[in-house]
Amino acid sequence: MRDEQEFFERRIITGMVVSKDFLSRIQRIWKPEFLLSSELVIVADWCLTYYAKYNRAPDRDIEAIFMENLQSGRLSKADSEYIEALLTSLSD
Repeated sequence: MRDEQEFFERRIITGMVVSKDFLSRIQRIWKPEFLLSSELVIVADWCLTYYAKYNRAPDRDIEAIFMENLQSGRLSKADSEYIEALLTSLSD
């Protein structure tokens, strides 16, 4: 069950990172409780904040957002490692 949940959560985050249409639909109903992974909630928040500011999905800019948060110390080591692995898998 956990693997299935993680698969769906990663699909949601992928949609949020790359699709303006997906973000425009989900932002109206979004609740952080939709995701079990706290790291994915962080990425979802980045996507929603980016969308609110630029009216588009972050796409490749998500890497710069990640680096900014990493360098500012807003991410724990564990969170940063998980998010980095996630973003690397998305870019593949």
